[in-house]
Amino acid sequence: EVLTKQNQTALSEQGFCVIPDVLDQQATSDVRKRLVDAAEESNRRGIPTYIDNLGANEANVRVFNLLEWNPVLISKD
Repeated sequence: EVLTKQNQTALSEQGFCVIPDVLDQQATSDVRKRLVDAAEESNRRGIPTYIDNLGANEANVRVFNLLEWNPVLISKD
């Protein structure tokens, strides 16, 4: 079972949960690089990744339509 009761509670209360061991270290690094690249390209194209009224600070990066930028997160199941 992927979502334990604890995961479901965290998701409900915090909006996210941590599911350990889904990606190994190499896959995590690869996905993070793709996310950073997508954010940089979005900003280059004039689509901001930071919006004042949506984030507490500039570390809150949003990449809209992420799968359009890089399909790495599309399930292959």
